[in-house]
Amino acid sequence: MEVPIFIASSIREFQMERLLLSPFIEMLNGIYKRMDAQIVWNRPETQFGVVTMGGSQKTLDEFIDECAVFVLIVGEKAGEYTEGEFQRALGRFRRTDGKEPIILPCFLKSGLSEESGAFLKRVRALDIGQQYIEPYDNFDAALNRLQMVLADYIVNHAPQSDAETDLKVARERIIEKIRDLQADIGKLQDAPPSQETIAKITLAYAEIWRLAKNYKVVEPDALLDYMGFLWEQHQYDTGIEVGHWLEGFYQMENPSDYKLSLLKNRLGLCYADNNQHKQAEKYYREELEINRRLAAENPAFENIVALTCNNLACLLDDVNRKEEAEKYYREALEIRRRLAKANPASFEPYVAGTCNNLGNLLKDTNRMEEAEHFYGEALEIYKRLAKVNPASFEPYVATVCNNLAVLLKNTNRMEEAEEYYGEALEIRRRLAKANPAAFEPYVAMTCDNLGIFYATINQMEKAEEYFREALEIDRWLAESNPAAYLPDLAQTYHNLGHFKQLRGNRDAARRYFEEALSIYEKFPHLVKNAQDDRERLAALRDA
Repeated sequence: MEVPIFIASSIREFQMERLLLSPFIEMLNGIYKRMDAQIVWNRPETQFGVVTMGGSQKTLDEFIDECAVFVLIVGEKAGEYTEGEFQRALGRFRRTDGKEPIILPCFLKSGLSEESGAFLKRVRALDIGQQYIEPYDNFDAALNRLQMVLADYIVNHAPQSDAETDLKVARERIIEKIRDLQADIGKLQDAPPSQETIAKITLAYAEIWRLAKNYKVVEPDALLDYMGFLWEQHQYDTGIEVGHWLEGFYQMENPSDYKLSLLKNRLGLCYADNNQHKQAEKYYREELEINRRLAAENPAFENIVALTCNNLACLLDDVNRKEEAEKYYREALEIRRRLAKANPASFEPYVAGTCNNLGNLLKDTNRMEEAEHFYGEALEIYKRLAKVNPASFEPYVATVCNNLAVLLKNTNRMEEAEEYYGEALEIRRRLAKANPAAFEPYVAMTCDNLGIFYATINQMEKAEEYFREALEIDRWLAESNPAAYLPDLAQTYHNLGHFKQLRGNRDAARRYFEEALSIYEKFPHLVKNAQDDRERLAALRDA
């Protein structure tokens, strides 16, 4: 089975990204081979040339009329012919009553301009199925969604096996097939993570999902695991879709309260990270009600009550409902302290984590003495645990040290703050030597904090030394993963701009604020940061 795809984008804007598509599709074809499927992608820029290079738009239109999946990628601009190609695919979609092609619009946050934003608004108004979601962080995120769409397409268009021709006869064989797929997933999850591994897991889960929907042969554990995988891959919309389908299935069955609690938990997680706070709160509260009932019958469920309380508290804290958040943090802490008395090894880490969370909330509400108390309790536990298991607990020691240093700096206890910043940095530097990708971001964060700290106490040479180290690390991280680390780089540029302004070096300050602004403008959620740096630059120009 051939699956022709057409990728419409600005060839100039995404020249480098399109060069990487061929090995990406070759990798997918190696995986899809077992389904007797092959992705076919005709690259107009290399085979026929786009119109501006002497090629024929008619040839490209023929590809659009034959493709199974039409992918629209829009960054700063749609591309000279891209919107016309989209309209052609849309016309075919309407003529076939939505049967073909599958249309996958991908707008990228980092390059969204006023022009492409207007195009996005027009696409949002269309009814083109469930493929459209909010703008993607970067090109790789769009490719991740594409491989999920392709996996769904392949498993839904593959010829039916003998086991599927008669549902009554085939039920046990389909269940066996699902369990084989689960076993394959388990082996893949034990392997080192990679793009290829994720693609294989995605295809296996998509096949399980197709069998569940088409044949109502449901292995709830497999779908609950699928929701967890989708949450980890930030595919929250699909996770919510699977969750609601499973919710409907459970209404016809009689699931255990424990299974129902897991479903509510995963729906809460997907909604929370999708910034749909009202829905997340609904499912967390329903989960909590079930878990309280389970704990009343079996004390073993008390820890799950504490976990749900902690999740609900984090959600309420994020939406600035501090008083309610504190109530649930304290309930979680009370349960975990009680459990830790009977089983310290299992529950003391949870006690420390909740103490740290509560310390953050109390610091944010200016209750510094209480916050310091909870930070201190968390630090004492983590240090004790780190003596036995440094690999697991030293990162948490560093986190609490950093949080405590911020509190002490804010209460003008500079010598103590310097000591805790130094301890956090020493641990993080040591951990980063063994695992740079995991811990260099934390080294940069602590260096940035130390730069601010030393500037506050007028030790300018030390301040600049730490700012420079943070900048070097942030640049390296941003090169390897722009979507994740460009905001951190912008923050360091901003801090250096403020530092240079304090030292009276207006030209250097202006350069750093301009660097920060150029990054902030690429991220819609950082609009306030961008406005702040615009105002700073305007003040520097007027001075």
